[in-house]
This record gives sequence, structure tokens and C-alpha cells, in this order.
Amino acid sequence: MDIKVALVGNPNTGKSTLFNRLTGLNQKIGNFPGITVDKKTGYTKLVDGKDAEVIDLPGTYSLYPKSNDESIVFQVLADKENSSHPDVVVLIVDASNLKRNMLLFSQVADLGIPMVLALNMTDLSDKQGIYIHVDKLAKKLGVQVIPISARNNIGIDKLKAAITYTNKIATQVNAVEVNYLAPEAINAIKQKINSDNDYYALQILHQHEHLTFFSEKEQIEIEEIEKSNHFESSKIQAAETIARYKHLSTILADVVIDKGTAEKFSFSDKLDSILTHKVWGFAIFLLILFVIFNAIFAWSSYPMDWIESGFGYITEAGHQYLPAGMFTDLVLDGIIAGLGGIFVFIPQIAILFAFISILEDTGYMARVTFMMDKIMSKVGLNGKSVVPMIGGLACAVPSIMAARNIENWKDRMITIMVTPLISCSARLPVYILLISLIIPAKTIFGIISMQGLALMIMYMISFIAAVLV
Repeated sequence: MDIKVALVGNPNTGKSTLFNRLTGLNQKIGNFPGITVDKKTGYTKLVDGKDAEVIDLPGTYSLYPKSNDESIVFQVLADKENSSHPDVVVLIVDASNLKRNMLLFSQVADLGIPMVLALNMTDLSDKQGIYIHVDKLAKKLGVQVIPISARNNIGIDKLKAAITYTNKIATQVNAVEVNYLAPEAINAIKQKINSDNDYYALQILHQHEHLTFFSEKEQIEIEEIEKSNHFESSKIQAAETIARYKHLSTILADVVIDKGTAEKFSFSDKLDSILTHKVWGFAIFLLILFVIFNAIFAWSSYPMDWIESGFGYITEAGHQYLPAGMFTDLVLDGIIAGLGGIFVFIPQIAILFAFISILEDTGYMARVTFMMDKIMSKVGLNGKSVVPMIGGLACAVPSIMAARNIENWKDRMITIMVTPLISCSARLPVYILLISLIIPAKTIFGIISMQGLALMIMYMISFIAAVLV
């Protein structure tokens, strides 16, 4: 029987990289039952020769969900009858941001599922002067701690060995005491669900409305327990989070050595202070947009000329060597010329898609989200709406799918309705044709293309109009 291993972690901790490293091409993507959230699964072979099914759960900062994706994590971990419920959890943390990542570890560990802590990006933390006493940390937490670098394939075999060991021998996690937060309600839930886990019972009280494995009758009974014991979810959640951070601070103070490099502003911190500045941040954002639209005209002109020349050569050669007639005219002046008219725009569309991918992969989109939140809130949206709306410049369909991670249902629906109004790449050839006919191919100060500037203004008008609608 295959071992089921769930990968859990904060966003941007290298969880997907580790998943790809473990499974290679032996993976598939589906949906979790009853919800349109991607379910990535794959297989890997452990050190004892057994196969393990690896499930890449959505990234989350806490077991308290703020989106459909995040709600899946607790649903899978809590429901033992769920087809994705793991035998072992591998919780991935960024070694250079250990304290921030460890809140999720503390919560998952207290559910009582066997787990391994994977310290990812240890090569980066070493460069920053952050050193972690791995053995001491493992002893204090009560779980195996494995330093890895998923990107560089370091420590993967040790991680597989730890998974095998953890599956065979139960780990004794040093849990955080939570019973005092709502003793009567927690004990009542434990008795009802026949469990001795305080934290599992507390999470049931917090999240039962979203849990599909409870019947309607059971939901009503849990609500009655909440009401009769005056269970205040938000206050108890805040108190629990504070208690966990205090507990983690005590542990990490003794195992993490910072030699001073991390105390200074890192290059990333300095960059953030500029990119999210209330004045310079917007100026840089507009500059980046201009570079993108300028590149669509300036950089693409060479491959466009090559494509146009190539199709022109094919047409000319065809007329020279093929017999004259209706069929030849159809092929050369109809099909070939038509394909040439379409292919000639591929470089411009490719440049637009490439720039959007670069902005997402470098994390700049996340900074734009933060920067735009205040402005977007004034028109009934939030900062996270910017990502699908900018993505709409390339294609509206995947951008609408990206809107599912917006927590608020109303904001999510507004974003989905507005995104198709953004001018997508399918309209780009029309814009380019009109601009080429109307705007002269001149430059301002020798570098600023008037046609690129016109294209940027057209897209900005489209974006503003969509937001105002």
C-alpha cells in the first residue's frame, strides 16, 4: 500500500519546486472534490523501495483559511476519510524566514499527524548569515528536521529517509496548550467526535461551517455547543496566535544564530522600500508598463521583418516555380499570405506574455498588489484584483481563473466581471495596425517610441475604463 505524503507550506517557500523534484514527470493535475482548486499529485520512490503518493496542497500562511485554496488544507488534514488525507506531512519552511513560517508548522503539528520539517533554501540562509542548530531544533520540536535545497537537489534523499522513518515510528510533537482558551467548548467537541486532541477540537469549532464531512445534523449540534459556551472565534484565534508566537520565540531564540547580516536591510528589503514607495513605486510601475509596450514595437520589429520576409520569399518562390492558375493563387495569395498576416504578430504577443511571466516570477506582481490596494479599494476592489486585471492584457481566460484566490466573494465576482473588459492580446494586432496607420514611427529623445507610447495610453484607458465600470 502506497504511503500518502502531503506537502504543506507558506507560499513562496519552494513547495512546488520540492514537489517537482520528488515526482519529476510522474505527476498529474486534477481538482479537489466539490471545488475548482487544482489538486497536484505525483509519485516518488522512498529509500526502502516503497512508492509514495505525493500531494501538493495549496500554499497557506495559517490553518485559518482566507480563500478557497487555503480552506482545502485543513479539510484534507482533518478528514481521515478524505482520499487525500496523508500518512505523513512534510512541512516546508524558508530557512531565512523561519519564525514567520513556523506558525503553520505549530498548527499542523498539533493536529497529531506524523510530520517532517523540511528546512528549504538553507543555501540562501547561510549566505545571509543565518545559521540553524538543526539537531537542537529537532529535539525541541519533537520532529525530524531535514535541511534541503529543493532547487539544487540537496538533502532530498535524507528527506525521503525521514518520511519512511516517520511513517513507521510515531513522533512526539511538543504541542502548544490550547485547552484553556475555551475548555468547556473544546471538551464538549472532543466528546462528540470521540477525539482526545484539543487543537483538532478547537479547529472544528472555528471551521465546522466549511467542513463538508459533517452532516447537517452534526453542524447544528456543533453550533449549539458554540452558543451554549459563548465561543468567540475571532478573540480565541487571536489569543491562540499570540500564544504560538511566544512559544516559537522561546524555541527559536536558542537555535537560530544571526551573525548580523540579516539584521541589516537586505538588497530585497531596500528594493521593496523603493518599489512600494507611495510616489516612486507608481512611477516605476508606469515606467515598467512603458518599457513593455515600447518593446512590443521596438524589439519585435526585427523578428517581424524576418517573418514577413520569409513568407514573402515563399510566395515569390511559389509564383516562380508553380504553374499559374487558380489553385496556385489560392495557396500562395490566400493560405500562405493569410498565415503570414497572423504569424507576423507572434513576436509582439510573445513579448507581452514574456514580460507578464517575468513580473510574476520575480515577485513584482505581489508588490504591485500591495501598492495598489488602497487605490483599488476606492472602486470596490482590493489590491489582489490587479494581478488578474494586468494578466488580462495577455489573455482574459487564465486571468479570470487567477481571480479565485481573492478572499472576498464580492471582490472576486467584480474582478471576474471586469477582467474581460481589459484589452487582451487578441486585440493587440488591431491596435498595432491602427497605430501604425495613424501614429508616425518616430522617437522622442531618441529612445521613446511614439507608437509604443500610444499603445500604452490605449491600454491604460482600457484599464481605467474597466475599473470605473
